Amino acid sequence: MASLACAAVSVPSFAALNAGVSKTSSVSTRSSVVCSAAPIESNWSKVAKGLVATGASVLLAASAASAATVKLGSDSGELIFVPQELTVSAGESITFVNNQGFPHNVVIDEGPDGVDTDALSHDEYLNGPGESFSMNLADKGTYSIICQPHANGGMKMVITVQ
Repeated sequence: MASLACAAVSVPSFAALNAGVSKTSSVSTRSSVVCSAAPIESNWSKVAKGLVATGASVLLAASAASAATVKLGSDSGELIFVPQELTVSAGESITFVNNQGFPHNVVIDEGPDGVDTDALSHDEYLNGPGESFSMNLADKGTYSIICQPHANGGMKMVITVQ
Protein backbone atom coordinates (compact mmCIF):
# COMPACT_ATOMS: atom_id res chain seq x y z
CA MET A 1 0.00 0.00 0.00
CA ALA A 2 1.29 3.50 -0.79
CA SER A 3 0.31 7.06 -0.07
CA LEU A 4 0.56 10.05 -2.35
CA ALA A 5 1.74 13.38 -0.96
CA CYS A 6 1.58 16.54 -3.08
CA ALA A 7 2.59 20.15 -2.51
CA ALA A 8 2.17 23.32 -4.56
CA VAL A 9 5.44 25.17 -5.11
CA SER A 10 5.90 28.74 -6.39
CA VAL A 11 9.29 29.55 -7.92
CA PRO A 12 10.20 33.22 -8.59
CA SER A 13 11.56 34.08 -12.02
CA PHE A 14 13.50 37.32 -12.57
CA ALA A 15 13.04 38.69 -16.05
CA ALA A 16 15.68 41.41 -15.87
CA LEU A 17 18.91 39.89 -14.64
CA ASN A 18 21.02 40.99 -17.64
CA ALA A 19 23.44 43.90 -17.46
CA GLY A 20 22.18 47.25 -18.68
CA VAL A 21 18.58 46.69 -17.67
CA SER A 22 16.71 49.63 -16.18
CA LYS A 23 16.11 49.98 -12.44
CA THR A 24 12.61 48.67 -12.74
CA SER A 25 12.47 44.95 -13.25
CA SER A 26 9.65 42.53 -13.26
CA VAL A 27 9.39 39.42 -11.13
CA SER A 28 6.99 36.69 -12.07
CA THR A 29 6.29 33.35 -10.44
CA ARG A 30 5.76 29.97 -11.89
CA SER A 31 3.68 27.44 -9.98
CA SER A 32 4.28 23.72 -9.99
CA VAL A 33 2.80 20.74 -8.22
CA VAL A 34 5.26 18.20 -6.82
CA CYS A 35 4.05 14.73 -5.81
CA SER A 36 5.77 11.83 -4.11
CA ALA A 37 4.60 8.29 -3.40
CA ALA A 38 5.66 6.62 -0.15
CA PRO A 39 4.75 3.28 1.39
CA ILE A 40 2.34 3.32 4.34
CA GLU A 41 3.14 1.11 7.29
CA SER A 42 0.34 -0.94 8.73
CA ASN A 43 -1.10 0.31 12.00
CA TRP A 44 0.14 -2.85 13.76
CA SER A 45 3.68 -2.17 12.61
CA LYS A 46 3.52 1.37 14.00
CA VAL A 47 2.14 0.10 17.32
CA ALA A 48 4.89 -2.53 17.57
CA LYS A 49 7.62 0.03 16.89
CA GLY A 50 6.12 2.36 19.50
CA LEU A 51 6.05 -0.43 22.09
CA VAL A 52 9.68 -1.35 21.40
CA ALA A 53 10.77 2.31 21.75
CA THR A 54 8.79 2.71 24.97
CA GLY A 55 10.28 -0.49 26.42
CA ALA A 56 13.81 0.65 25.58
CA SER A 57 13.17 4.02 27.24
CA VAL A 58 11.91 2.35 30.41
CA LEU A 59 14.96 0.07 30.56
CA LEU A 60 17.34 2.99 30.09
CA ALA A 61 15.58 4.98 32.80
CA ALA A 62 15.70 2.01 35.17
CA SER A 63 19.41 1.44 34.58
CA ALA A 64 20.15 5.14 35.09
CA ALA A 65 18.16 5.10 38.32
CA SER A 66 20.16 2.11 39.60
CA ALA A 67 23.47 3.97 39.65
CA ALA A 68 24.75 6.19 42.47
CA THR A 69 27.33 8.97 42.22
CA VAL A 70 29.46 10.20 45.12
CA LYS A 71 31.50 13.41 44.88
CA LEU A 72 34.99 13.39 46.34
CA GLY A 73 35.14 16.83 47.94
CA SER A 74 32.19 19.22 48.17
CA ASP A 75 31.51 21.97 45.65
CA SER A 76 32.65 24.51 48.26
CA GLY A 77 35.98 22.68 48.76
CA GLU A 78 35.26 20.78 51.99
CA LEU A 79 37.14 17.51 52.30
CA ILE A 80 34.07 15.27 52.54
CA PHE A 81 32.21 12.67 50.55
CA VAL A 82 28.95 13.99 49.09
CA PRO A 83 26.68 12.40 50.23
CA GLN A 84 28.20 11.15 53.48
CA GLU A 85 25.57 8.41 53.83
CA LEU A 86 24.27 6.32 50.96
CA THR A 87 21.89 3.36 50.68
CA VAL A 88 22.03 1.17 47.57
CA SER A 89 20.75 -2.19 46.38
CA ALA A 90 23.14 -5.13 46.25
CA GLY A 91 25.14 -5.01 43.02
CA GLU A 92 24.23 -1.40 42.23
CA SER A 93 27.02 0.60 40.62
CA ILE A 94 28.54 3.38 42.75
CA THR A 95 30.77 5.90 40.99
CA PHE A 96 33.13 8.14 42.96
CA VAL A 97 34.03 11.32 41.05
CA ASN A 98 36.90 13.68 41.90
CA ASN A 99 35.38 17.09 42.58
CA GLN A 100 37.51 19.34 44.86
CA GLY A 101 40.53 19.10 47.19
CA PHE A 102 42.19 16.11 45.53
CA PRO A 103 44.07 13.77 45.55
CA HIS A 104 41.52 11.31 46.88
CA ASN A 105 41.15 7.56 47.07
CA VAL A 106 38.28 5.27 48.11
CA VAL A 107 39.18 2.74 50.79
CA ILE A 108 36.74 0.44 52.54
CA ASP A 109 37.85 0.69 56.15
CA GLU A 110 35.26 -1.81 57.43
CA GLY A 111 32.71 -4.04 55.76
CA PRO A 112 30.42 -6.99 56.44
CA ASP A 113 32.00 -10.21 57.75
CA GLY A 114 33.62 -12.26 55.02
CA VAL A 115 33.95 -9.42 52.50
CA ASP A 116 37.44 -8.80 51.07
CA THR A 117 37.45 -5.02 51.57
CA ASP A 118 41.01 -4.70 50.23
CA ALA A 119 39.95 -6.16 46.87
CA LEU A 120 37.03 -3.70 46.61
CA SER A 121 39.01 -0.61 47.68
CA HIS A 122 40.66 1.82 45.27
CA ASP A 123 43.98 2.70 46.95
CA GLU A 124 45.32 4.60 43.95
CA TYR A 125 44.86 8.36 44.04
CA LEU A 126 42.50 10.19 41.73
CA ASN A 127 44.53 13.30 40.95
CA GLY A 128 42.53 15.39 38.50
CA PRO A 129 39.08 16.93 38.29
CA GLY A 130 36.48 14.53 36.97
CA GLU A 131 38.58 11.38 37.41
CA SER A 132 36.39 8.56 38.66
CA PHE A 133 36.28 5.06 40.06
CA SER A 134 33.27 2.71 40.15
CA MET A 135 32.49 -0.23 42.38
CA ASN A 136 29.66 -2.70 42.89
CA LEU A 137 29.00 -3.96 46.41
CA ALA A 138 27.28 -7.33 46.12
CA ASP A 139 27.14 -8.26 49.81
CA LYS A 140 24.45 -6.73 52.01
CA GLY A 141 25.58 -4.81 55.07
CA THR A 142 27.31 -1.62 56.15
CA TYR A 143 30.55 -0.36 54.62
CA SER A 144 32.70 2.37 56.20
CA ILE A 145 34.56 4.28 53.49
CA ILE A 146 37.49 6.66 53.97
CA CYS A 147 39.77 8.79 51.84
CA GLN A 148 43.20 7.92 53.30
CA PRO A 149 44.87 11.31 52.75
CA HIS A 150 41.93 13.14 54.39
CA ALA A 151 40.53 10.60 56.88
CA ASN A 152 41.97 12.47 59.88
CA GLY A 153 40.18 15.57 58.64
CA GLY A 154 36.88 13.69 58.61
CA MET A 155 36.58 12.50 55.00
CA LYS A 156 34.51 9.41 55.78
CA MET A 157 31.20 7.98 54.64
CA VAL A 158 28.90 5.02 55.22
CA ILE A 159 27.29 2.93 52.48
CA THR A 160 24.46 0.61 53.41
CA VAL A 161 23.77 -2.20 50.95
CA GLN A 162 20.28 -3.70 51.08
